[in-house]
Amino acid sequence: NSLRAFASMNHLHLHAYNCSSALPIESVTVDHLIEDCYILRNYPVPGFVFQLQTDTIKLAENIFKLVTLLQERDIPHNMMMTYGDPCTPTDKEVPEPVIRVCVWPVTPSDELPDDLLFRPAVCELSGHNPP
Repeated sequence: NSLRAFASMNHLHLHAYNCSSALPIESVTVDHLIEDCYILRNYPVPGFVFQLQTDTIKLAENIFKLVTLLQERDIPHNMMMTYGDPCTPTDKEVPEPVIRVCVWPVTPSDELPDDLLFRPAVCELSGHNPP
């Protein structure tokens, strides 16, 4: 969660947890945009998905480009990294999981109405909805 995207105490913070069931973001269909960047399709919240191909440096550089663009335009964002289905079709019956990095540009938290009952951040954006 970035500044103005529900980062507490006005700083970037990270969550790490193990979820016992699959998250919707791990298998959502995506459309290819450029290089290792995809756009979420038929998902409740628009966002981007990066898939680790083979080059972790290239993946980090591409994510950095998007995050820098969002920061330059003063657009808060939430980001998560998870294992998931490959973004591109595979001929394997059971495809091996890949690393997906998801980035959601969000409405600044200081611009949301005070009476908003639900304030989603990264866990909710991923589809995690605990009982």
